[in-house]
Amino acid sequence: LKVVSNLCIMPIRTKKWTGSKANQYVSRERACKKLQLSLPSFRKLCILKGIYPHDPRTKHRNHGQKRVYYHAKDIKNLRREPLLWRWRAQNTYRDKITKHKGRHNWEKVKRMQLSVPQINIDHLVRERYPKFSDALRDLDDCVTFVFLFASLPSGIIPSLSSLRRLECQRLCQELRHYMVEHGALTKAFLSVKGVYYQCRVRSKYDVTFVVPHAFVHSVPQDVDFRVLSSFLDFYQNMLKFVVYKLYRDAHMKYPPFGDIDYDLTNLSLSRLRALKFEKTRKINFQKISRTGTEKENETGTGVEVSDSQVTEVEQKKKIVQLDLSTILREENKNSADKEQNQNTDEEVLMSRRKSWNRGNLFQDFKFLLNRETPQTELEFVLLAMGAKVVFEQDSGNKLEDVSITHHILDRNIAESQKRSTRQYVQPQWVFDCLNTGAVIPTEHY
Repeated sequence: LKVVSNLCIMPIRTKKWTGSKANQYVSRERACKKLQLSLPSFRKLCILKGIYPHDPRTKHRNHGQKRVYYHAKDIKNLRREPLLWRWRAQNTYRDKITKHKGRHNWEKVKRMQLSVPQINIDHLVRERYPKFSDALRDLDDCVTFVFLFASLPSGIIPSLSSLRRLECQRLCQELRHYMVEHGALTKAFLSVKGVYYQCRVRSKYDVTFVVPHAFVHSVPQDVDFRVLSSFLDFYQNMLKFVVYKLYRDAHMKYPPFGDIDYDLTNLSLSRLRALKFEKTRKINFQKISRTGTEKENETGTGVEVSDSQVTEVEQKKKIVQLDLSTILREENKNSADKEQNQNTDEEVLMSRRKSWNRGNLFQDFKFLLNRETPQTELEFVLLAMGAKVVFEQDSGNKLEDVSITHHILDRNIAESQKRSTRQYVQPQWVFDCLNTGAVIPTEHY
C-alpha cells in the first residue's frame, strides 16, 4: 500500500518541448503536411475560413525565425472541414478523366466533364457571420472587392472568366438599385483611386466603399491574382446573401430587373430601372413631407399612382436651400464666439440634418450629363437624391427639352449656346450638395 501511494504522489513527467508556449503554434509547412495540402490550396482554405497567421512571442530554436505560424487549434479545426473532402473528390475525379483521356475514350470524357463535383461555400458565410448585423459591419471590403473586379478585364487568370466579371457587375447594379430606392447614400468623395461612397444601411450601419474610375486599367505584373481570386470567391458569395436579405426585408422583388441577360448589366442604372418602372410606380410615403402624407393617407399608402399625380405631389414638397454667403461669414467669425456658441450650433445643425432628406433633395430637377463627365458616378448620386438623369449620347433630339433644369459639363461653352432655362454646373456641385445635405447656389460652380 505504501508503494502504491508513493506512485500516486509522483509527478507526471512531460516530454521535451511540450510545455512551452511555442507549442500553441504550428508552422505553415507542418500544417500543410498534416492536412495533406499544397501551399496554394492551404492558402485558399485559410482565406475562405478567415484564418490568418500569428507571430508567437517564443519560438523554437530549431524552427527558425522566418517561418509563418498559425494557431494549433485553428489547424486542428481545419481537419474537420467538409471543403477538404470536396477538393479531394475533385482531384480523384480529375485523375479518372485523365485516365480515360489516355485510353482515347472521348465520349466518356465529355460526360464526366459535365458532372465534375462542384464546391459550395455557403456554410462558410453562415459560419463566419451567424448574425446579419455582423455581415453588415464587415461589408466595406466585400463591396470594394466586387466593384474592383467588375471593372477589371477578364482572362487575367483562368478563374477570372468573363461570366464571373458580368456576375459581379450584376451584383453591383442590384446594390446600387437598393441604395437608390431607399436614399441610403449619405456622402461621396472624388479621388485619384476612384470614388468613395458612404451609405447608411437600415439607418444604422455605415458602409464605405471605393468604386474605381471607368477607365482602361493596366494589369500590374507584381500582384498575385490567384490570392485575390480566392478572396473574391468568399466576398462574391457573401454579397449575394446580403443583397438578397436586404431585398427580402424591404419587401422588394428579387431579382429587381427580372430574368435578364448578363450583357444587359452593362446598361446604365436609369435604363435598367426604366425596364421595370415604365408606367406606374409605388411611392414611398416616408420620404414625403408631413403635409403630403396627411392628404395621401386618406386614400391609403403604397397605392399605385400615375406620373401626373406624382408630379403634383412633388411640386408641393420643399427643398432645403443653403446660402453660401452665410457659410463664408460663419468661417470669418472670431474663435471666442465659436467656443461660446459651439454647443448650441451643434444642436441646431443636428436637428437640421435630421430634417434634410437626401433622397428627395433633387426631386424637382432633371439633369443632362455631358460625355466628358463621369456619367456612371453622377447617375448613381443623382438618382439617390431623387433626380431624373439624361445622357447626352442617349438624348438625341431631347437636347432642347425645356424640362431639363441643370446641365452638367466639364468644359467651356460659349454664351450663345447657353439656355436661360438651365443652370450650367460642374460635377463637383453635385457631390457638394450631397455632402452638405442641401442645394447649394450654383454661382461658384
